[in-house]
Amino acid sequence: MITTIEQAMDFIYGTTWKGSVLGLSRIEELMRRLGNPQDTLKFVHIAGTNGKGSTILPLWMAQG
Repeated sequence: MITTIEQAMDFIYGTTWKGSVLGLSRIEELMRRLGNPQDTLKFVHIAGTNGKGSTILPLWMAQG
């Protein structure tokens, strides 16, 4: 299990790349080693260049 930022950075940068690899396998493995903390989070992350306000407004209003 990865318990420090240093261990996470070593895992991320410690591999040998042979071109781009599509998919989520690397981040899934990292999250598994971190103990899958995303499974207990209770928030929505809205990101991107445009449309954040119009995306979040219905969610904000729905919560009451």
